[in-house]
Amino acid sequence: MISNKKRNLIEVTEYQRIVDKKKIDLSQIKDEGKKSLYVPIEPNIYSELKNFVVEYNSSLSKDDDPLEFIKPISDKQAREVILIKNYVGLIKLKSGVQIEILPKIELGNTKNAKEETKKIFVKMLMCLNGFPAKLSGNAMLKIKKGMTIFELFISMFVDEVRTLVQRGLKSGYVTQEDNLYFFKGKLKMNEQINYNFAHKERFYVEYDDFVQNRPENRLIKSTLLKLLRVTSDTSNSKYIKQLLTAFETVEPSSNYERDIASIVIDRSTGNYRLLMDWVKVFLFNKSFTNFSGNNESRAILFSMQDLFEAYVAKQVVRLYTPLDWTVYPQHKQYYLFNEPSNIFRIKPDVVIEKNDRLVIMDTKWKRLNTSAHYNYGISQGDMYQMYAYSMKYYNNRKLKTFPEVWVLYPKTEEMISVLDSEDDCTINFKDDEGVKIHAYFLDIESLVNDSENNSLTELLKRIESEQPPVEV
Repeated sequence: MISNKKRNLIEVTEYQRIVDKKKIDLSQIKDEGKKSLYVPIEPNIYSELKNFVVEYNSSLSKDDDPLEFIKPISDKQAREVILIKNYVGLIKLKSGVQIEILPKIELGNTKNAKEETKKIFVKMLMCLNGFPAKLSGNAMLKIKKGMTIFELFISMFVDEVRTLVQRGLKSGYVTQEDNLYFFKGKLKMNEQINYNFAHKERFYVEYDDFVQNRPENRLIKSTLLKLLRVTSDTSNSKYIKQLLTAFETVEPSSNYERDIASIVIDRSTGNYRLLMDWVKVFLFNKSFTNFSGNNESRAILFSMQDLFEAYVAKQVVRLYTPLDWTVYPQHKQYYLFNEPSNIFRIKPDVVIEKNDRLVIMDTKWKRLNTSAHYNYGISQGDMYQMYAYSMKYYNNRKLKTFPEVWVLYPKTEEMISVLDSEDDCTINFKDDEGVKIHAYFLDIESLVNDSENNSLTELLKRIESEQPPVEV
């Protein structure tokens, strides 16, 4: 944990436990590994964070899931801690303190682990559906300088707006009404009588004006104004103020939904495509869990399961398609039951197929443990799910053999000793009928950095080197 008082920033990592510093004595914890799990903070900040969690959960509808990833729990070392897991991003409290949550990714002995983790996180974000997928070298440089993830997003949006302004804001014809001293357009007779019966020198007219005050520009201005209020980075604030001068003739949007619905991205408005994606992120809270409470606290949080799933699927398409594998991300062809109707759809994250070979892959952002007695912490529900995949595809495709199923977990320090004794980073399961399920561990760093022998490349070598399962 690193705290920067100047920016009121507290940095934590998944699976760490935030605790009131007056409620814990870290000197009593001899195990350095266990000690690193705790992030002690000032009592008033802890109380504020706890209130934020309570407020968030009370704001949810009955169909929403509560903040299971960050909640007060009992603990042996302290009466109460706030556990962080499975979601990453930023929480900004009313006091101005920002809590930045980074994913737990194994990076070996990397010197700049924090910056490398942020880079990996951002690269994974670029694969998330609905997130503006453009990452420049300038953005990577800003990560190295210690910019928070949220401020980096603002900076990326600002860079896109600057490019648009340099090319020129698009203008368009807008129908307007006005009471003028000269005639233009079309006279509105009823309004002329009502307003100008005693003012023969005026004309109440309707006309088309060629102006920059069009929906795309209104939404961008609204986004800039919102970000100016929430940014705490001086460079972002400076650039936003400079850009707003280019929007002086543009009004802020008074109806986000109406304006976004009226936009058509075509050849003439192609420069706005990425910006409108950003507008949806900032104004419509797309792509992530966004919460703004009555106490001025706010959160922008991303599900690591969603990020892991989207990133792995995209990399499988990139790496396997050139090798003549057909890849189906989010395959949705089958249901568990077909009577009385098709219900309980099954949806493996990835299905790959080549000739007579079919392989199913599913991602799980879970940290397993080293206990073989407890099945390494692998969920029984996950195994039921994988078994259903194998049986359903076997029967519906009328395959001669059961398809292979690979459950992909992130590789962790806890599993390294186990994996070293296992064949090819794999834990294998098989039943009497021939169903095979493999738990495989992905090295996220090697995958994101596109190492020659990254985990997915090694997995494909493993799949292709094996003979198809024995016919049953």
